[in-house]
Amino acid sequence: MAAEIRNITAQVDAPPARVYEFARDPYNLPRWAPSFFLEVAREDNDWVVRSPLGRAVIEFAPLNEEGVLDHTLKLDAGAVFLNHLRVVPHGEGSEIGFALERRDGMSDAQFEEDAALVAADLARLKALVEQGVAEAMRARAADDAAAQGAGPPGEAS
Repeated sequence: MAAEIRNITAQVDAPPARVYEFARDPYNLPRWAPSFFLEVAREDNDWVVRSPLGRAVIEFAPLNEEGVLDHTLKLDAGAVFLNHLRVVPHGEGSEIGFALERRDGMSDAQFEEDAALVAADLARLKALVEQGVAEAMRARAADDAAAQGAGPPGEAS
């Protein structure tokens, strides 16, 4: 029997490349997905994470322009999880989506809890990326104003 899959998405007011860049950086994982990524560190050539399931090595799909953020988690205990994560254009912004797979033996309540955690993580990602875009726009506006001759203080323009 095929596993149950629930697609969880969030719309982000930022270009797909910006969302992809932020979400793919392993150092950002504890910032936007703290329900699973408690810590991330580089060990030799591996990205190692500490998670509620224990220590794991994370491997991302190769860099791409299609927005594929799939990643494999290999737990020290031996379990391997392939997670499907995508960012795609949506209007003037983006949509990021995670395909949550129901694991064997998972109760309805556990599946709902996992879905709520993923939704909260995607909402956090949305907020962080949108905050970064807003800050960049404010900085650009300040630079533009300065470039248009706002002159030194006390001088008329």
